[in-house]
Amino acid sequence: MTQPQHDDPIAEARAHLLQGLAVLATVGEAAARWSAVSLTHRLAEDQAALAARQRWADEAAAARTEIDQALGPWLRRATLPQVARAWRTAAVHATGGNAR
Repeated sequence: MTQPQHDDPIAEARAHLLQGLAVLATVGEAAARWSAVSLTHRLAEDQAALAARQRWADEAAAARTEIDQALGPWLRRATLPQVARAWRTAAVHATGGNAR
């Protein structure tokens, strides 16, 4: 069996080099797209979490306003034992993580 003869070894080397560079460019482009998609997904998750926290804060603020509006008239006519009972109940809830 004889060795295959190469008519132009420099042209073949150049073709292999260009083919290798094309492969590297394709892999680089795929990595850049993967990174961009990952960044987009992470940004969307962060925005969703921020929106959820904002909704929770808005709901909590609305609940506090509602409680304050309802509690104001009651507090003006409540007796000392009623206020003390409300204070103790609020303290128990506060130790459980509920600020109000």
